[in-house]
Amino acid sequence: MLRMGTATAAGSPALQDASVSSFVLLSEAVEIYLGQKGKGRPVTFHSTAERACGYVTDACCDKHLNQYTKADANAFQDSLIARGLAGSSLTRVFGTV
Repeated sequence: MLRMGTATAAGSPALQDASVSSFVLLSEAVEIYLGQKGKGRPVTFHSTAERACGYVTDACCDKHLNQYTKADANAFQDSLIARGLAGSSLTRVFGTV
């Protein structure tokens, strides 16, 4: 099965090399998002997006978007719990990301 160009012609999965990924890093995606959607928005809009994605990079490193896994999501959730965030704050941060 060919999904998002991650399989070779023979059908075996291709190794994703970070240096040749066509996906952007999470930090780059945040910059693009804020450049497009953040114009005219209050400072809190920008700081919220940057903070939430900063939590992800603290927990899982800054990766290309296609390289995040469910294990990364679990590590991210665990790191938010370790920070002492309430359940409603966890939901809000996940929604922001």
